[in-house]
Amino acid sequence: PLWSRGLGDVYKRQVVIYTKNKSKLFKKMGKEFIAYQSHKDKVRDVPPKFQIIAKSSNGIVQGIENIKLKRYGCQFHPEGYEKTNIIISNFIDICFNR
Repeated sequence: PLWSRGLGDVYKRQVVIYTKNKSKLFKKMGKEFIAYQSHKDKVRDVPPKFQIIAKSSNGIVQGIENIKLKRYGCQFHPEGYEKTNIIISNFIDICFNR
């Protein structure tokens, strides 16, 4: 599989997310921000033709994208982020080609 289930119970902790490129998903987010991760799942292998767009301070992949297919993924929980509206707005802009 492209992902693996971490060991241990479900947990919730803050992680610092570092953006890796100028992804439309993280537009107006800055080069780093704090988000929440509440599980220990992680990406082991990035799918073909996807790019890593964010990693956490411990090196775990936190975001991927395939611009051509308009496919995006977040490992962290964007709904637990204080500026959730920015990510949601960016996603809507992507969906409607804005």
